[in-house]
Amino acid sequence: MHSQKFLCATAVLLGLLSVTTVDAFNCYQCNSHSNPECADLHAHPPHKVAGFHQQCDDKDSEGNPAFCRTITYKFKFLKNTDLDASRVVRTCGFQKSPKDCYTVDNDHHLESVCQCFTDGCNSAAGISVFGFLFTLVIASALYFVA
Repeated sequence: MHSQKFLCATAVLLGLLSVTTVDAFNCYQCNSHSNPECADLHAHPPHKVAGFHQQCDDKDSEGNPAFCRTITYKFKFLKNTDLDASRVVRTCGFQKSPKDCYTVDNDHHLESVCQCFTDGCNSAAGISVFGFLFTLVIASALYFVA
């Protein structure tokens, strides 16, 4: 009896996951240098950051599909000044890295780059959609089996 409920719940969840209603791929696109809200999108009211959620081109000139990217720059030479020593740039990307996140140490700045592959996923660091759904499936299994 419990296994039938679990299988039914799993089938419903998988069915819901397979439904796609997004016509275009969107990423948050902004630069904290010109838009301070870009540094932490969740610290501001949704109406202040909604304009940053924009459609990406489907593919680049080489046919690579779009994904979202967040780049955080930490400028070494600005640490002892009044200027902002860091910057966050959220954008669409097309050239994937083998790693989802990596850091580059340049002469004048540190660059942390993260890429993600779901609509609007570059809004902030946090639980991934897969992590959320995996947790939901496990919770459902425990509910119906116990």
